[in-house]
Amino acid sequence: GDPGLSAYAASKGGMIALGRSLAVEGQRRGVLTNLLLPYATTQMTDVDMDETYTKVATPERVAPVLSALVDQACSLNSTLIVTGGGRIRCASVVEWGTVLVPEDLGAHELEELVRRSKAGPPKEFNGATEAFFDFMGERPL
Repeated sequence: GDPGLSAYAASKGGMIALGRSLAVEGQRRGVLTNLLLPYATTQMTDVDMDETYTKVATPERVAPVLSALVDQACSLNSTLIVTGGGRIRCASVVEWGTVLVPEDLGAHELEELVRRSKAGPPKEFNGATEAFFDFMGERPL
């Protein structure tokens, strides 16, 4: 998030959640859903963006990725693709290791549990149900 953009950030978060849900629901019917997260100049961004970036972060530089993504031959599903300026990278929503919560939990103990949880590698899940069963069945750290 950025200052003054909480509503914008909330709408983007909602789009990501919707897209991931549609990907899980549609896959059974052969309908694939991905999310394109473009960095491109718009009327909103053009005002504050440095000229160095406005020259390369054009919608035209996003178009090839979009074209490939909607191609019938593309088999990607539930993929978050960040693109702009002739570059791409994947984004993800991840969870870390499960840690048991003691009966007496204070702020310092919670901070330690978070540190322990994040000590291992992050995990990525295709949907909330998969994440839930992993969370409940995982041997706690």
